[in-house]
Amino acid sequence: MTTRSLDKCDLKILDLLQRDASIPLKRLAELCHVSEATGSRRVAALKKSGYLGKQVMLLDRRKLGLGLSVYVLVAMEHEHTAPLKKFEDRLRKHPNVMNISFISGDFDYLMHIVVKDMQEYHDFAEAHFVDENHVKKYHSMFEMKSLKDNHIIPINIG
Repeated sequence: MTTRSLDKCDLKILDLLQRDASIPLKRLAELCHVSEATGSRRVAALKKSGYLGKQVMLLDRRKLGLGLSVYVLVAMEHEHTAPLKKFEDRLRKHPNVMNISFISGDFDYLMHIVVKDMQEYHDFAEAHFVDENHVKKYHSMFEMKSLKDNHIIPINIG
C-alpha cells in the first residue's frame, strides 16, 4: 500500500463513493469534472493506495431480528498478552460483535454488540465475560434510541 497525496478530485471521489459505492463511473466522472477514463484511473489508484477498501451494502439489523444494541466496557484481570490476545481473537471472530476497541482508562475494551434480545445478550455475556475469560468486570449499556448512525467520514474537499 503506497501513500500518495490527494487532490480535490481524489477527495471528491472518496466522498462520493463512501456515500454510494454503486454510483456509475460515468456519473462519478461528471460530478468530478473529469473524463470516464480519468475517473477510472483515479479510482484504481485510490484502491491501490489503500484509500478504498471493500465495497459493501449496509443492512438494517432490526429488520434482520437484531433489535438489541449493547455497548460494553470490559476490564481485564491482568494485562498479560497471551490472555488478552485469546480474548481479542475470540471476540473479533464473533459475528455479533460489531466493533471492538482497545481503549485507555479504567476499562480495557469498548465493544458494540448486536443481538436479538436480552436473553441472547445474557447468554453472550455469560459465555464471554465470566469464568475463565480473565475479565475482571464489565459494564453493559443498552441503546434506548439511535440518534445518529453514520458511516460517512468527514472529508474537507476545500
